[in-house]
Amino acid sequence: MSSLIGAVVGVLAAFGVVLLVGAATGAGQPFRGAGRPGSPSVARPPTHRRDEVRTIGAGLIVGLLGWLATGLVAVGVLIVGGFVAIPLFGRARAERALLVDRTEALASWAESLRDYVKSHAGLRQAVVDSLPSVDEVIRPEVDRLAADLEAEAPEAALRRFADDVADPVGDLLATALTVALGESGARDLPGLLGQLARDARHEVSGIRRVAVAHEKAFGTARAMVIVVVATAVGMFAVNGEYLRVYRTAAGQVVLLLVAGVALLAVWGLIRMARPVQPLRVLDPGTGSGRR
Repeated sequence: MSSLIGAVVGVLAAFGVVLLVGAATGAGQPFRGAGRPGSPSVARPPTHRRDEVRTIGAGLIVGLLGWLATGLVAVGVLIVGGFVAIPLFGRARAERALLVDRTEALASWAESLRDYVKSHAGLRQAVVDSLPSVDEVIRPEVDRLAADLEAEAPEAALRRFADDVADPVGDLLATALTVALGESGARDLPGLLGQLARDARHEVSGIRRVAVAHEKAFGTARAMVIVVVATAVGMFAVNGEYLRVYRTAAGQVVLLLVAGVALLAVWGLIRMARPVQPLRVLDPGTGSGRR
C-alpha cells in the first residue's frame, strides 16, 4: 500500500511541476500575445513575473503548513494547486484584455489613417501624423513602421509591421496599405480602411460576449469550490471523527485521487479562460527578417 501511495504522490507531484512551469514560463498557452520574439509587446513586465513567483512560493509554504496541520497530503496538494491557479487565471484575463485592446487599437488607427489619407497625405506621412493618437498597445509596432518606411521599401516595412502585430486585422491593414501603393488601389483606400475598422469592432464585440459567457462558468465553478471547501472544513472542525477514515493509507489514496481530479478540472477552466490566437491572414514570418 505504501508503494501505491508513493506512486500516486509522484504522479500528482509531476502534475504540480507542470503547473509550476506553466505559471513561470507561460509554456503551452494557445494565445501568445502580440508579435513575434523581439517585439516590445511580447515581453511580460518583470513585476508581474515576480508577483506570480511570490504567489506560488506562498502557496508552497501554506500547502506545507496545511499538510502538517491536518496530516492529509491531499490538503497540501490542493492548497498548492489553488495558489498556482491564481496567477494562471490572472494571466488568462490579461491575455483576453490584450486581445480586445489590441483589436480596438488597430480599429482606431485604421480610422485615423483613413482620415489622413483622405487629406491626400502620403503613406509615410499619414503614419507619422497618426502617431500621437496611436494607442499604447500598438505604439511600438507603429513606431517601427514609421522608421522602416523611412529606411526601406514600403512593402517590406508593412510586411514586418504585420509580423510584429501578429493579428489578422494588422495583416489586413498591411495588405490594404500595400495595395494602396499602386494607382488602382489608392482611390478606394479610405473606404477599405473604414470597413476594416468596423469589422474589427464587431470582432471585439464577439470576444466580449465570449468573455461574459466564460465569466458565468467561472462564477459557477467558484461557488461550487467554496461550498465544497466550506463543507470539508466544517466537517473537520465539528466532527473530526468523520475524517478519521481518510487518515488511513487507503483514505489518503482516495483523497489524492480526488485532489488530482480537482486540479485537472481547474486546469481545464484555465485553458478555457485563455483566448485563442486569431488565425493570421498572411503567412507568419515570410520576408520578416530584421536588419
